[in-house]
Amino acid sequence: MIRNPLSRPHFVRRAIALAVAVATLSAAPLAAQEPTGKPTTHTVKKGDTLWDIAKMYLNDPFLWPEIYRLNTNVVEDPHWIYPGELLQLPGSGGPGVAAAPTPEVPGAQVVAEDQVERQAPVAEQPRGQLGTTVFAAANQRRVVNSSKFGGTANTYQHTAVRAGEYYAAPWLDNEDGPAGAGEIVRSAQLPGQVRGVQRDKFTNQEYLYITLPKGVVAAKGDKFMVFAKGEDLGDGTRVMLPTGLIQVVSVDGTDAVLVRILKLLGGMLLNQHVTTLERFAMNPDARPAPLLLGTEGKVIYIPPQISVGNKEDYVILDVSLKDGVKIGDLFTVYKPRTRVEMQNASTVTVPEESIGLLQVVKVTQYGATALVVDVRHPAIIPGANVRLTARMP
Repeated sequence: MIRNPLSRPHFVRRAIALAVAVATLSAAPLAAQEPTGKPTTHTVKKGDTLWDIAKMYLNDPFLWPEIYRLNTNVVEDPHWIYPGELLQLPGSGGPGVAAAPTPEVPGAQVVAEDQVERQAPVAEQPRGQLGTTVFAAANQRRVVNSSKFGGTANTYQHTAVRAGEYYAAPWLDNEDGPAGAGEIVRSAQLPGQVRGVQRDKFTNQEYLYITLPKGVVAAKGDKFMVFAKGEDLGDGTRVMLPTGLIQVVSVDGTDAVLVRILKLLGGMLLNQHVTTLERFAMNPDARPAPLLLGTEGKVIYIPPQISVGNKEDYVILDVSLKDGVKIGDLFTVYKPRTRVEMQNASTVTVPEESIGLLQVVKVTQYGATALVVDVRHPAIIPGANVRLTARMP
């Protein structure tokens, strides 16, 4: 009787092992195609910001510090991130698991050994104009290199605060306003005088007669600010409202000086006041750098015609030059953590909540004027808490 060789035990064991190996190899591609779920990393692309990345993955741009804290070994300064950097995202393993740079190439990405030959090298990015501030929406604009405008349409920078925002901003002064201010005398348009009618409201490019601020000697081409006195805040300070910019046309030795209205910033009226125009100068490369535990303050004024500060509105804070505040600084409006009593007599602590983002556009010894650049909750009102969260160099 001849026995079947396949019935031997060792042949059976080999057949089973072979079947298991085939099944494993067949399943491997399927496992590789399974969805990975929530992304654990993000490779920085041109134009990315920590603000935008936090909004994309965490649904809240105010959580950008969480991403920064996970990547301090990759991001040297949270004010700047660069194309090609690999950032660890919150929820992907906790602190301490951010991609570590290799000793040979600072900032290089860590890859598996079997990926080394297939991965294209990331070119070293120049440190400078390719970087981006964490608050890009308020501080920087870009035009892509492939723009139809050609080679001149490269990345460009501008100041963190624009000149127009600076000059149009109301400011806090003493209750009498700038000392020795001049005044609008009347329009220089003669037809109105012939009819015996003196208009008290002026239009753009109109010619006026003014008296100069005390002690000022003007020359043709000099510029001045026209302002109105606004709300008295009751503590010896008053809000000053800019209404326009004017330029000297001629000086003939009389008390009245002929000027032309360059730009209206509000309703310019008869008998409003004239003061010197401060020169606006700001480094276009300077950007506010994020910081923790900054100066605390409160909103003390919003325009009377609005009930809640919204984007592009000006508000005034009770922080000033004495607190080291600078033009371009960023303040976060927030609601402090509170304790809520429950029905079962227990209490629950509610964490601090971010309300909005403000950028300082003018500072005096009495207060700081800020522009609302982002709003999360409609709660920017007098008395709201603010904290300095990004400081200009």
